[in-house]
Amino acid sequence: MRLRRKSMKLAKIRRLVLFYFMVLSGVIIAFTGILLYLWPHGPNQGSW
Repeated sequence: MRLRRKSMKLAKIRRLVLFYFMVLSGVIIAFTGILLYLWPHGPNQGSW
């Protein structure tokens, strides 16, 4: 009984870690995409 509860807790923690990792990676990807989109490029890249 005790072992089962521990494994359930472990699965819950693992799911939580996976969820937070996915959210964090999504935020990083979005931030990088916005940064690269707003990054100055072209003939007037020095004026920004």
